[in-house]
Amino acid sequence: MRTAVLRGQTEDAQHMFDKLIERQINMAQSRGELKNLSGEGKAIPRRYGLGVKSATQAMGYSAASDAGSLKREEDLKKQIAEALRAFNAAEGDAKREAMQRLSDLQMQLSAEKDARANLANK
Repeated sequence: MRTAVLRGQTEDAQHMFDKLIERQINMAQSRGELKNLSGEGKAIPRRYGLGVKSATQAMGYSAASDAGSLKREEDLKKQIAEALRAFNAAEGDAKREAMQRLSDLQMQLSAEKDARANLANK
């Protein structure tokens, strides 16, 4: 029962988010802000392997990329690699601190990936 309630709340929030995005796009179009953009008039490139099911999802994924969320993922992956090296080299209290940093970075990366996956699953 609780899962169904949470699912319903998630769907309501997703619907509200979709409406907000649609409104923002319409407002930008009416102000002419979406004219003369790079790629205007061209097909949206397919993003294979990401579960993209429609042009709208592809636009959302492109927006995420343009907004820098993919860059944040790449930056986090580099930081995780560095934190892992630090963890492997550390001893004692420094090892615990390195493990905490590694865990924090991995959680941040997971949150970024989840957010992108939710955007792609629209």
